[in-house]
Formats: sequence, C-alpha cells, structure tokens
Amino acid sequence: MTYNKLEKMILSPDSMKAEYNKRFNSPCTIRSDSLPQTITYPDLPLFIYNLPRLTFLISQVYKNSNQLIHHYSKLDLIEQEELIDYLLTEELVATSELENTTLKRKKISQFLQQLKEKHTKQPENSLVSLYFSLTTEDQNDIKSFISDNLDSSTKNLYSFLEKDDDNFPKILRIFIFHYLFIKSLLNQQDTARFIYSFELSKELDILSALLVSQGIGSNQKQYLLSFSTLDNPENFNEATFYVIDQLTLLISQQQKLIEKLEINHYLRSKITEQLQSELQKIPFAFDVFEVYFDHALYYPKELLSRKSILSFAHKDISPYMMRKIEALLLEKNLIEKRGEKPVTYRLNPKVIEAIMLIKK
Repeated sequence: MTYNKLEKMILSPDSMKAEYNKRFNSPCTIRSDSLPQTITYPDLPLFIYNLPRLTFLISQVYKNSNQLIHHYSKLDLIEQEELIDYLLTEELVATSELENTTLKRKKISQFLQQLKEKHTKQPENSLVSLYFSLTTEDQNDIKSFISDNLDSSTKNLYSFLEKDDDNFPKILRIFIFHYLFIKSLLNQQDTARFIYSFELSKELDILSALLVSQGIGSNQKQYLLSFSTLDNPENFNEATFYVIDQLTLLISQQQKLIEKLEINHYLRSKITEQLQSELQKIPFAFDVFEVYFDHALYYPKELLSRKSILSFAHKDISPYMMRKIEALLLEKNLIEKRGEKPVTYRLNPKVIEAIMLIKK
C-alpha cells in the first residue's frame, strides 16, 4: 500500500485521527521529546515515519559523501585547492543571489586570495571569510557567529541539533533544524543556510557542505514545496515527506559533483598520459599547463594572468622561464593568448574537446 501524505487522504475525522495515531505511535516512527514544536501545530509533536525509502536515501547520502571524499583524496594539493575555491565561489554566488544581492566571482576570488595570504579581513568580505572558515581547522569564528545569531528559542533548537540521539539520525536533525530555524527567524535565511552548511561539513564532508545554496537556488520550487508540505496543518506535523525532499535534493547535488569529478579525473589522466613527457624539455612547463587545464575544468572562459598562474602553480618560475613556457604552450596550440595589458591566456578549448571525442 502506498504511503501518502495525510493531506492527500480522503478520510472521515475519526478515520484521520486513527491514521495519525497509527503513524505517530508506530515503532517505525522517529521523534524526540526534546524536539521543539512547529508554529503550525504547537500542540502536536513533530514526527518522521521511517519508510524503507527514507532509510535508503539516508544511506545514499553517506555513500555519496564517501565517494566525494575518495575523489577528493585522489587530487593533489593544488587540485584540491582549485576545487574548494570553485565550490566556495559558486556557493557564495548562489547564497547572494538567493538574498537578491550581487557578489561577483572575480571579487570573491580576490577576497579568497587575501584570506589565504592572511591579509586583514575587511567588513565587505565578512561573508566570504565566514564560508572560508568552513575549509579551515580553526572554526572559532563560526561558533561565535552562530552564538551571536541565536535568540532564546533558536538556542533550544541548536541544542536539539547538537544533542546525541541514536534514535534520531543527525542528518535528519540537520534538516529539521533548518526548517524550524527559518520558521522562527524568517529574515535570517542566509544564516540558516550557513549553519546548514556548517553542520553538513561536520556530519558528511566539506564538498557536500558547499552545495547547499547551489542546490536550493537551482531547485527552488522543490525546496519551497517541501516546506509547504510540513506547513500544511492537514499533515499534522508529519515531517516524513519534508526530509525525503531535502535528502533527494542533497543527493542530486552530490551526484552531479561526483559525475563532474569523475570526468575531470579522466581528463587529467589523459593529459598526463599524452603531454607530460612532451612538455618535459622546459622545466615547469607541464606544471603551468596543468594550472591552465584545471582552471578550465571549472571556468573555461576565464582568463589567467602570469601572476595568477604563478600563485596557483606554487613554483618559483622566473619571468624569462615563464615566457619560454608560454611560447611552448602557444606553439603546441595548448593555450590561447587573449589579452595584452596585462598579458592573459586561457586553455585552448580544443584540448578538452579532443579528449572528450576520444572518450566517446
């Protein structure tokens, strides 16, 4: 028999009450005495019915997380930094768009570089600084931020989130906290998304954590629909379908990133196989080419200056040697010159196109 939302069931009041009691009192039901109530039905405890589908989706989220960690571990340090910078940038762009503000990718890149070089933080880049803290071991700034943005009611919510409860999986508590926080503080949805990311970084991995606003932004209809299901008084505070929707959305974002990382791994292995020995005649030539290549995997149209290349390559390359490397890469049609003042280049798009044709 299909398990439906209570709002979809056409039942008499007595039959509806019986159905509700059956679900709420079932051994399969997940609930907590310490869980704050919703605004819609403050007198009814929120509950989740542990359907087989829900168990599968929870398992899938952790499986995807392990895959992401595995793919990340196969990258070298420069590739890891490039990936984190890309995800941070896209997450910051997405969260600013959800707040109807504009944060340009170029500006984010400049702020990230300042943070890496430990320049003085500026008020205008505080959001970038906060998200950057997700990727570092020192998370005191995050804890202070959360403490400063919780009132008495949301502090109770946060204690529910942080409390150990083997009967209430942490991933589900993260989703429930997200819903209740937004309902308590409607004007702090950006804060809710950040805390959501922070909790995912602890429970899953940093890559999954940096997909939150991107997933919400590209699936707003599904995201808002999941809230309306739990808002509907005819569902009597059942959160089953809300958490299923949230899990589905997160899994979709994880799988897109896994696919991207798998393709990128294939492309990197092919360029190493085909070009590493060919570029060895000039020191650091392959290292510089890898920077162009890795950058093009995320931002194919973005231009790179010599200064950018040197900062990404982490190599002590003289201006003379850099010009020799550029001449070699141009000669082999691996990069394109796109600007003069300053001199800028990008990967020749035909490089990736040629490798993808071989794959097909």
